[in-house]
Amino acid sequence: MIAHASSHRSFGYLRPCATAVLVALALAVMPTAAREPSTTGPPPGAVPESLSGSFVVFDPSLGGDACFTPGVAGSFCFRAETFTTDYEYIDSLWERLPIDWTVTGVDTGGLTPYCTGGGDFGAFAWSFQTPSYELRIDHPRYQAGSDHCVAAYCIDAIAGTGTADALVSWYWDGDGYGGTPHHPCSSDGYTPAGQGACDEITRPPAAVPPCASLELTPDVVEVDGCCDEPQVHEFTASNNAGYAMNMAISYTIVGGAGACSGPATVPVASGGSTPFSVEITPTGDVGDTTVCEIGAVDPSNPANHDESQLIVHLTHFVWDPAGWQGETVSGAYPTMWASCAAGWDPAAGRQVGYYVGGLDAAGEVQPLLQVFDPALGAWTQLPPPPDPMFSQVVSVIGGKLYVSGGFHWAFGGSADLQVFDPATNTWDDTSYPDIPTLSGGLGGGAGGAGTCHTGAGLCHFHVGGGVSDGELNLETWEFSPATNAWTRLDDRPPCPSLEGFAFGGGVGCRGSVFVGGNKVANHDFHRLEATAPAGAQWVQLEDIPGYCGAYSPTMVCNEAEGAVYVIGGDMSAGNMSDVVCRYDIASDSWTVLPLYHEGFLGPCGVKMAGRIWTFGGARHEYALDPPPHESLEQLYCPEGLPFADGFESGDTAAWWVTVP
Repeated sequence: MIAHASSHRSFGYLRPCATAVLVALALAVMPTAAREPSTTGPPPGAVPESLSGSFVVFDPSLGGDACFTPGVAGSFCFRAETFTTDYEYIDSLWERLPIDWTVTGVDTGGLTPYCTGGGDFGAFAWSFQTPSYELRIDHPRYQAGSDHCVAAYCIDAIAGTGTADALVSWYWDGDGYGGTPHHPCSSDGYTPAGQGACDEITRPPAAVPPCASLELTPDVVEVDGCCDEPQVHEFTASNNAGYAMNMAISYTIVGGAGACSGPATVPVASGGSTPFSVEITPTGDVGDTTVCEIGAVDPSNPANHDESQLIVHLTHFVWDPAGWQGETVSGAYPTMWASCAAGWDPAAGRQVGYYVGGLDAAGEVQPLLQVFDPALGAWTQLPPPPDPMFSQVVSVIGGKLYVSGGFHWAFGGSADLQVFDPATNTWDDTSYPDIPTLSGGLGGGAGGAGTCHTGAGLCHFHVGGGVSDGELNLETWEFSPATNAWTRLDDRPPCPSLEGFAFGGGVGCRGSVFVGGNKVANHDFHRLEATAPAGAQWVQLEDIPGYCGAYSPTMVCNEAEGAVYVIGGDMSAGNMSDVVCRYDIASDSWTVLPLYHEGFLGPCGVKMAGRIWTFGGARHEYALDPPPHESLEQLYCPEGLPFADGFESGDTAAWWVTVP
């Protein structure tokens, strides 16, 4: 065998000859950088030493993926280590992946190979021994007399079905110098076609584990519930192990008290998924939490398992698990940026929803006052406001509808105050003073009804807005129906809305007024406490989460639970939020209602008749026609009943009583 030429090496990399005569001969007849042939073997009975202990192992710490998913492309890195005590070089390495894998590339993972004893590496190249799963990696190792050389080989491949682990066989081809072994291989005896017999077996094939070969989804289901009231939720078992299995399913209460059950086994085909139902019955007191852990195990491989949790918070009520329900739009006109409030209809003697103004599907101002009666499921058109606008602030106080500010067509802001009296079915645009704003207009503001700064009665609050869409402010104004006068309070803090506030959201709730968001999608959130001393009337709260709408959402107060709901609106750059975000007033914290709602820009929402109602809105620039109209029912637990929804007198207040 003629040794490989290595003329790029210094003389120090040459291997010594067996005798001084051979050294002299080699120097006389060969280039100084050439290696001489192997002329002697180890003495009889000597311990093999040449490439003994060399191996290949899967090592995701070098980069790439830590596991494979059938049918999915990934990068899998292997650590290839060789040892010698007699100068043997390495010509090539073979790696054989499972036959149903498809290799698309091989590289060194951007890592520099190295030798600890002074050796070095040649150029890297690779090719297929058998397309597309058996590889030959040509990356010569010019090892020194006693050396240990390490390189990383990262294989890009589309994984096949495989087994529990994808086994990668390996084989080393030494240049035959010195003693054996020259061809260490994996313990399956793998030897590529045309190569010398494997002469050392000490390690198994490299093993790539499957990714989440058994998986439960979702990871967590978190809901509200009533004590002793069972709920049923769906989970899905998925199987990527490469073989069919009957998953063993367990149910364990790991927090609180209650019961949890479901099927003992779930059959899942290889590469398939199977849904199954879990029933949970929480017990305890309101405020307690029951947690059920659902475990899935592969009976043939207990190390292959996954867990999910079902969490139930005990409350006085729950939202209908059937989710949002479509409501009639017969007799209604499409709008976006309408303003709304729930109030008392004196003729019907029950709650209704009032919807004022807005833009239609062509972007024109709607001269509308629409009323929806949830008891009848019917829309009625009442006399339109004297000065039609969109994006106004609306409150119901003492049975009357107070409508302030708003934009005319082309975003011309107004400081007008218009009042509608359902008892007489008339508007009054002359007896009430307009907002004495410094900016000259307050279109796009937010607000609602809250306790007056005097501490007596309810007032109508208007926050922010501007004379145009580009000239905004942070002014805060209070209108008292008792005195028929406006009072300026502290400006809303600017952080981070330095340019002013408009097209956010606002609502009165439990005597305070909450406003947040902005037309530039800032997610800041504040509470107005009008009874606080001047200079301390605003409190900055926990920001609206980024996955909630901030530009033109609707905000709805649920007095009974002390919560504000943010529905719809733009999160940022045209991304409408399809989650319903709940702000808890007592804890200053946000959660997500686990019942999705299609994201709209500029909808309007109210809480009445035991439901949250939303109406209107747009997906982009113009109101949808027909308008979306949905409701979500609040289901009361047996131990808690709402004493009143608080609108009998036209005031926005509510009370709660727990029935023993």
